[in-house]
Amino acid sequence: MLIFFESHEYKVKVFSAEGTEQSAFSLPSGVSCSLLDEKQNLWIGLSDEGIYSDENHEGHSVLCFTLDGQLKKIHIDQQLSEIYAPAADDCYALAEKDGLIYMLYYAYTVIAAFDETDVKRVWIISDKTYSGVYDQLAISDDGFWICKDDHSLSLIPADVSLPVQEITCCDADGDELSGHQLKLTSNAIYAVSNSGIYKRDISNGKAAK
Repeated sequence: MLIFFESHEYKVKVFSAEGTEQSAFSLPSGVSCSLLDEKQNLWIGLSDEGIYSDENHEGHSVLCFTLDGQLKKIHIDQQLSEIYAPAADDCYALAEKDGLIYMLYYAYTVIAAFDETDVKRVWIISDKTYSGVYDQLAISDDGFWICKDDHSLSLIPADVSLPVQEITCCDADGDELSGHQLKLTSNAIYAVSNSGIYKRDISNGKAAK
């Protein structure tokens, strides 16, 4: 699957394993992040531009598409309102864990967990020092891993009333990495630097090069 920007709009092309194009469709304006889940649904998070655009009449912050471009009917934002959770003004990042979709969004820093039908839980982060724009999210037993600008890593503890921890990325000798880029996945955090590629398993905390 390829998501790209062309002629002032985001587009999706879906390919088979052999490289044959199977479908193509356009996305609404204001796309900020995306996630392909285990059920092969494409989740799209929207920035404030997309949430408040004229074409988004219901003010959705997150959308769900099938891979043939059909928009699924979901009511995540309505349910957030019904449980008096902060409204999503800007969707920063999406992640998946154990069948649930997690959305990191602004007002300050809020994380909502949901499936296609229901919002399951909402966490409001107490440590306002770390409020801001984050572009990646991963979930583990330790809490919520968040990344800013592809290189700054922090951990929001599972008990979100505790302070957010800033994580220093180091090589196998304990020396701090510089000029690296981070990629967060459902099982690991990868740091790509001039000295190599480093992996941290966020399920058991082991790190390896």
